[in-house]
Amino acid sequence: MRVHRYPRFAALRQITPFSLRRDLFESTVYFFYNRYHYGKIMFIKERYIVEQKDELKASEWAVKEGGYKQIFDGAPIGYVIYEEDGRIITANRSFDRMVGSEGNRTEGENKNFFDYILPEYKHVLWDMIHRILCYGETDAVDIELQGECRTIAVTVTSRKYQERAEDNWKKRGGKAVIWSALTDISGLKRKQMEIMELSRRDALTGMYNRHFYDDFVQNHDGDSELPLTVAMLDIDGLKMINDSLGHAFGDRAIIKVSRVLKKFASPNYLIIRTGGDEIVVFFRKTLLEEAQIYLNKVQEEIKSCILGGLPVSFSWGYAVKKEPEESLVTIISAAEDMMYSRKLLHSTGKKYETIDLILKTLFDRNGKIYRHSQRVSRLAGAFGQYLGWKQEKIHFLRQLGYVHDIGMASISDEILNKKEMLDEEEKKEIRRHSETGYRILRSMPETHEMARVLLFHHENWDGSGYPYGIRGEEIPLESRLLMLVDAYDRMKYGYYGKAAENDKVIVSELERWSGKQFDPWLGRQFVKWMEEPSKDTKDYLPLF
Repeated sequence: MRVHRYPRFAALRQITPFSLRRDLFESTVYFFYNRYHYGKIMFIKERYIVEQKDELKASEWAVKEGGYKQIFDGAPIGYVIYEEDGRIITANRSFDRMVGSEGNRTEGENKNFFDYILPEYKHVLWDMIHRILCYGETDAVDIELQGECRTIAVTVTSRKYQERAEDNWKKRGGKAVIWSALTDISGLKRKQMEIMELSRRDALTGMYNRHFYDDFVQNHDGDSELPLTVAMLDIDGLKMINDSLGHAFGDRAIIKVSRVLKKFASPNYLIIRTGGDEIVVFFRKTLLEEAQIYLNKVQEEIKSCILGGLPVSFSWGYAVKKEPEESLVTIISAAEDMMYSRKLLHSTGKKYETIDLILKTLFDRNGKIYRHSQRVSRLAGAFGQYLGWKQEKIHFLRQLGYVHDIGMASISDEILNKKEMLDEEEKKEIRRHSETGYRILRSMPETHEMARVLLFHHENWDGSGYPYGIRGEEIPLESRLLMLVDAYDRMKYGYYGKAAENDKVIVSELERWSGKQFDPWLGRQFVKWMEEPSKDTKDYLPLF
């Protein structure tokens, strides 16, 4: 059964011609009613879309006219658009600030980009423009602009500007347009220069270093700096200072020499530290006479410098290049030969003088070591005489006893003058003194044997000593004797603690450690000697 469209009329429905016509009418009304509302909805929708499109176009126009312009002018890097011959079409504020024309340059003003570029960089920009026009690719170069108060290093990244309007191209007479972005790299350049300069400087003294020296010698043309005098300097006894007083004292000596060299130097002098104790000075446009006056003045100033009781000095030699065809390497070799000749001439006397000064400085720092060294010197000589050794050997023992603690010069005052017992780290520091003393005495052929004996004078008979732990007769006889008399004096006078009450206590200790710390035969002989009523321990202070 067909359901009536309108339920409220269903009960009254009667199938009559009239009712059929009524149904047709109602259906027609309903159809047009629905079409009316659908059309109205579609009309509203279409109008909304149109309105949205209008608003979008309006916003795009606003961005193009205002937003893009604001971004262009407010960009942190410089933008400039110019014709291929350099005539500026437009530029932003950052570019104006770079070249110092902010507020002065007006739109359309006939300014040329090349007017702001330093002359030595103009060809670089021309080459870039040529590459862009030929290959159509983005390109970049580093140039320098002339700002209002300074030059500015910039990276210029450029490409060809694509114009849509054909008439613009025609209006410019067929000239292409270039768009460039300029990034200020002045800060980066400064950092690079600082790093480069640091790589050419000696960290300790601030003078030029070996890298600078090699570069100068390799690339030196010489014609514009003649006469060129070369001086080679070598700090005297620096190795001995490092070995005896420590590298801190050696560094102070190098710094002192460098400061005096700088103090009297002229702007045309190049002072270079090429090695640990070696310094080269290039005197540009300077004759030998002027260089000699300078070096004598520096030497006189340095003579007054005393480090740890040791005077600072240097040996030097020089040579001059007068003609362009002369080899700089040959001139340097001549100066170096002269320097080494002078150094060798006084080397022996200097070394003996240095040993005396090291001992004097050590004894001034610690009077206890001085008195101990005096007693050990007397005791070693007297014991050697008791053993029947030759006078030459006795003299050697006395010298050895006097200098046996010379390596203590490298130990800090805090440890040397400490009254309490030393801790393990401090004991390790003290144990270095035999090796340090060996290096000091090893610097001269005349004291080689003394250096060897001194190196082993803390080695124990049973191999428990230092620095190498050798044992028995592997230890030189003189070293074993020095060990014995050194220990006796320390026990008798309480070097690191309470002094022994009497010689009987010391003899007891010597017997207890015989065969362990001390040579058994030497120990027995020493005890016999100690028991004699009259021992010859005359004061003998050797001088080098």
